[in-house]
Amino acid sequence: MKELDQDRIVECALAILGLSLHEDDRVWKNIDWGLLDEMHTRGWITDPVNKNKSVYLTEAGLRNLESFQQKYFVPSLKESRSKVSAKSKIEDQNLELIDLSKSQTVRCTNKLLKELRINPVEFETTGEKSVRDWHANVITINRKKCILVTHTLSLYSFFIYGVTRKDFDSFKTHFNNHLRAQLNSEGLSKPALFDTKGEDVDLIITKTNNKSVLGSMNELSYRLESALWDREGIEKPDEVKMADYINDTPMTAIKETWPPRELKSLLSKDDENGT
Repeated sequence: MKELDQDRIVECALAILGLSLHEDDRVWKNIDWGLLDEMHTRGWITDPVNKNKSVYLTEAGLRNLESFQQKYFVPSLKESRSKVSAKSKIEDQNLELIDLSKSQTVRCTNKLLKELRINPVEFETTGEKSVRDWHANVITINRKKCILVTHTLSLYSFFIYGVTRKDFDSFKTHFNNHLRAQLNSEGLSKPALFDTKGEDVDLIITKTNNKSVLGSMNELSYRLESALWDREGIEKPDEVKMADYINDTPMTAIKETWPPRELKSLLSKDDENGT
């Protein structure tokens, strides 16, 4: 996203705060409930009527967020040209060409990258999207940090609960171990996600690049948190069981298909192609 026009943002924020104006000169510090209800009606956010202090953006919400920021807050092309930084030029020169068939790509949100303390690899891809491509984010449930990992093409997901500093430092090991456990529950003990001997392949840690997947992950996070409170219990949840639960729902982004079914189909095609 380009640099945003902070003057316009602050002015619009004040206008929105003014919707709750009362007692002549007082406003509430949060956004007007009527606006939240309207955004929920339009399918941009999850239901705001709950005890949580935040809501999740849906796939449509994330898509519109980027569109609206571009529409209202991004400086004109003329302004942008005057602000091209040396940093961006350096980044353009550091792109690498990587063979994704010999590795798994984990596209992490900035929030997760901060926890991992890893500088993301920047690279160009060749051909179609790889079946070994994932998105990952850190979420908080019951004051515990968790990592939600979602397959980019199928939206098949698994999660790691109660992540500690030590766990973040050994993320690659936890990723592979939890992925194996989750795949075993689907009868996919030796899928094309690993090498020909069924061994782990290298992980490439990079930045997220798909708003649609992130929107689906927000919906999955909301579903996961609700399931943990209502079904499994929040202290020591069965991670595989809970991931099975959130995977057992058709997803709009993959044409109302169940993620496990979509993943199996993709892996079968990958095996047929000999990759």
